[in-house]
Amino acid sequence: MQKKLTGRQERAAVFVAEDHFSDHEIAAKVGIKRPTLAKWKLLPLFCARVQEITQELAERALRQGIARRDRRLTVLQRTANRLLQVMEERAADPALAKIAGGKTGLIVSKPLASAGELLGFEYAVDTATIRELRATLEQAAKELGQFVERKDIRLRSLKDLSDEELAELLAELEEESPSSNAE
Repeated sequence: MQKKLTGRQERAAVFVAEDHFSDHEIAAKVGIKRPTLAKWKLLPLFCARVQEITQELAERALRQGIARRDRRLTVLQRTANRLLQVMEERAADPALAKIAGGKTGLIVSKPLASAGELLGFEYAVDTATIRELRATLEQAAKELGQFVERKDIRLRSLKDLSDEELAELLAELEEESPSSNAE
């Protein structure tokens, strides 16, 4: 029984663990035929090494990649800054300054043409950039635990509740009550 992987098997194990290429591509990169790779994938030593590499990659991602909240927040901040920069540069564009809302940076112009001839421009609010900025800010708030989902709660009068609903409400209030938690 084989005790150590060969150089080619080790390289193949890395490619398999990274999961970026098909088996055919991995075999070509390592210099073997695909059936050979299929046989290696059945070897316990090869499988164990692939699992080990996969675990190492996952741990590295947690330490260094976007799995870290601070790194995700950095990317979100950069994204928000760039979106705001686009809007600021648009707001400074003298061509848009004359258009209603042009100084806000939220207006985009789109050329209108017919038969290859420029007829003029159409101006509209850039809802796509606004939507992306809002989504970026919302994601940042979620990452920081500051996002609160607002719910429309309509209170009914207690006299409109059934006996069962009143009992459920009373049970919920007793669970939430600080005095019941202290006992």
